[in-house]
Amino acid sequence: NERVVYFVKVETARGVEAVEDIVAVDGVDGLWIGHGDLSVSLGHPGEFDHPDFVAACDRVIAACQANAKPLGRLVDTVEEGLALCRAGFTFIGYSADAWILRDGLGRAIADMRRGLNR
Repeated sequence: NERVVYFVKVETARGVEAVEDIVAVDGVDGLWIGHGDLSVSLGHPGEFDHPDFVAACDRVIAACQANAKPLGRLVDTVEEGLALCRAGFTFIGYSADAWILRDGLGRAIADMRRGLNR
C-alpha cells in the first residue's frame, strides 16, 4: 500500500465548492480536474477560457498549492500543457491513445491524398 496513490477527480461545481476540504483529507494524494465535465457542470460546455471555468481552476490550483498536493489534467496540445504547468498544474496527461491514433491516421491519409493529387 505504500506505493498506492489516491487522486480525487474534481469535475463538478460542487466539487470545486468543497475543494479545500477535499484536498485536506488525509490519504488524498492529489487532485485531477475533469475539465470537460467541469465545464458542463458550470454551465459552459467546452468553454475552457470562460471566466467561471478559469476561476474554478484557480480555486483548485490554490487549494492544491496550500496543501502541497499535486494537480493534474488532460490536455490536447503541447502548448496547452505548458500553459497549465505555468499556471500551477504539476502534471499533465497528454491526449489519449484513441485521439493520438486518430490524429496520426488523419495526417497519414491527408498526406497520401496530397501525394495522389500531385
